[in-house]
Amino acid sequence: MRDHGMLWGIALLLSLFLGWLDYETTTRKILLCNKVNLVTLLIYTVLYSLFVFVAFNIFKIRVEEPRLRKDFGEEYKRYREKVKRWF
Repeated sequence: MRDHGMLWGIALLLSLFLGWLDYETTTRKILLCNKVNLVTLLIYTVLYSLFVFVAFNIFKIRVEEPRLRKDFGEEYKRYREKVKRWF
C-alpha cells in the first residue's frame, strides 16, 4: 500500500517553495495529512491486533484443547474445571 499522505506533504512543500501557497495554508494541510496518516495507522493496528487475537483463540480452542483432552484425558478435565479460559 502506498502512503499517499506523504506524497501530498511533498507536493504541499513544493507548492510553498514555488510560491503557489502561503505558509499558513501549507502547514495546515501538512498537519492534516499527518493526522490522517496517524488515524489510518491506528485503524490498521487495531484491526491487525483484533485479527491476531481471534486467530490465536480459534487455534487454541479448535486445535490445542482437543489435543490436550486426548493426551491428558481426565486430568485435563479436572484442570479445566478449576481454571477458566483467559477471556
